Amino acid sequence: MPRNHAPPGDPFPLEDIISATPESVRAFRDQSVILRAGALIRQMRETAGITQREMARRVRTSQPHLSDLERGTGTQGPTVLMLQRIAEACGTTLSFEVSGRRSGRSLAGGSGGEDDL
Repeated sequence: MPRNHAPPGDPFPLEDIISATPESVRAFRDQSVILRAGALIRQMRETAGITQREMARRVRTSQPHLSDLERGTGTQGPTVLMLQRIAEACGTTLSFEVSGRRSGRSLAGGSGGEDDL
């Protein structure tokens, strides 16, 4: 039986697969951020009452590309520039909070956790 498949009726061992290696943990975390960004894009667009086609026109991309961003497909999420364009097209603003600790130096704001995106 392939390594990533559970027998019928058994729970899928997702946690075991995700935590198998540092690379798999990083990949899961990265994809989670991409999916959250996509959900945010869709929420902003729908709240503004804009179709994907119209949004794509406003932010100078294709409708299929916008759909990919909203679904979180691919290995890279939206660029900061694309997020800025989307926010402006929806009549809102985009802001970021950077926080964390590196080499004993603390950046302003946030709890310092890795999930502060």
